[in-house]
Amino acid sequence: MKTGESMTQQQVNYARILKKKEKDNPSPMCRASYLVSNAGDTVKCYGRALRFPQDRKLYMEEMKLALGDMIMQCRLIEEENGYEHKKIDDAKWDSLDGCITLMLYYVAHVTDHLHRGTNETICFDEGDERTGRETITKLLNVLGELCNFLDWNVEEIEHLGFLHTIERFEEFERRGWE
Repeated sequence: MKTGESMTQQQVNYARILKKKEKDNPSPMCRASYLVSNAGDTVKCYGRALRFPQDRKLYMEEMKLALGDMIMQCRLIEEENGYEHKKIDDAKWDSLDGCITLMLYYVAHVTDHLHRGTNETICFDEGDERTGRETITKLLNVLGELCNFLDWNVEEIEHLGFLHTIERFEEFERRGWE
């Protein structure tokens, strides 16, 4: 890192580091299962934060982990497919609830791309055809927007996701992950 340059000014390729630590990934659907699970955790935490305001802070901290983990799964998909890791756009244009709905929509589409092939162009709706690269970019951007609505720095959430994934990999190794 150059003198005076912050972590957010220099893009770190977390996925390259994680791919070296991750054992095999036997199927694209395994990657999709993690992404779907993290999206579900995000929705669960958000819902519980609304339902139980006295525990909101706890659920929002858990939600940060789920969002960070989702970003890491997207970055790993990018890495596995040789895609450039683009900066996440966090511009607001929808609403918090709208972002969560779009997140689920794009997670489903990424899962479809992982099943059919990330280089395939898929028509999801009339006039909405996208490649896997384009769909992952849309998902990452909606995650950035979600962070912005919650006043969270997306680069910090991405870093948190990296640390959380590394911790899981280390735990798997302690248990004899081969």
